[in-house]
Amino acid sequence: MSKILGLDVGTKRVGIALGDDTTSVATPIDAFDRAQGRAESQILTLVQSEQITTIVAGIPLSEDGSLNDQCLLVLKFCRRLKRRLNIPILYVDEYLTSLESQEILGLHGKRERAARGSGAVDAVSAMLILKSYFDTRSTVEIPND
Repeated sequence: MSKILGLDVGTKRVGIALGDDTTSVATPIDAFDRAQGRAESQILTLVQSEQITTIVAGIPLSEDGSLNDQCLLVLKFCRRLKRRLNIPILYVDEYLTSLESQEILGLHGKRERAARGSGAVDAVSAMLILKSYFDTRSTVEIPND
């Protein structure tokens, strides 16, 4: 059994999901605050404690498939992780996963703002990213990565 970590990297938090490559089941876990490198530190600890073999990060490609500013933020974060880990980091297109996670959680209005603040949307988005990888095994090739 190999465990895979799903990441939804945002500007404030990183949504986290754990998956099992054998069963292709993904479970939302938490969202880690990015301030002062806390998310990176918690992810490194999680990779070790859970014996993660691969990381799958969502990358929010533009509609035309090109990289945008948010993509560059994700890549920068993942490259810092990669320098400290000896496991592959794969990327999948996460276009619209935040909207889908809000629908799954049944959120709108004040409830949506509260859930965003708690990280629930980020964790479910990470689960959807991992599920997308399990369903298609399709990844995005990043030049010079």
